Amino acid sequence: MTTLHSPAEDLVAIADTPQPVVRPTGVHHADGTSERPRLGWQHVMRFRPGAALPPDGGSPVPCQIAVEPAPGLSGGALLAGPVRCHVGPGRTELADWQAIGLQSHSGAVRYRRHIEAPGDGGTGGDAPPTTILDLGEVRGTAEVLVDGRRVGVRVCSPYTFDLTGRVGPAGARLEVLVCNTLAPHLDAVGPTPFVFAGQKRSGLFGPVSVTTFSRP
Repeated sequence: MTTLHSPAEDLVAIADTPQPVVRPTGVHHADGTSERPRLGWQHVMRFRPGAALPPDGGSPVPCQIAVEPAPGLSGGALLAGPVRCHVGPGRTELADWQAIGLQSHSGAVRYRRHIEAPGDGGTGGDAPPTTILDLGEVRGTAEVLVDGRRVGVRVCSPYTFDLTGRVGPAGARLEVLVCNTLAPHLDAVGPTPFVFAGQKRSGLFGPVSVTTFSRP
């Protein structure tokens, strides 16, 4: 029997719905701030990162937004519409979304990585070795895809999936789509008495393993 554990640093997570992540654009200054005119040049929003901005795929860092409004504009009048955010791929540990910058995120995060072929790659013998993916602990639902093909969905433990015959000699791309509940969003826009302790905990916690063994 062979067990392959997935290192956390090899996982790439992608938020599937917008989150309040600000990417400084516009005029950049030597002190690390940047500014961009908003609302028809009526006022300026300045962005100051709490630390050096990470390269693509880096961990999130705090970012402050300061607004210099035009005369007469304050509060909700500063913005003409909802804030639009862009998200992309980045590396993350297997952790609660609350701890990796997705405190109010209700939606999905897609985890991706390449996995190697089990044993002889499933090409030798009369039958390929049995290959089982175990996601460990998950808070939410989990859908697994191999090379873009749907393997299955689990809504509760055990989060195990049969990958037998799905991973070729060159390996395959594994995707795990985890969806949580509305609790983080409702708590952020609340307050509400209907979000209880532990309901905001979301994500893929692992440990993730791929186990192969030969059939008798």
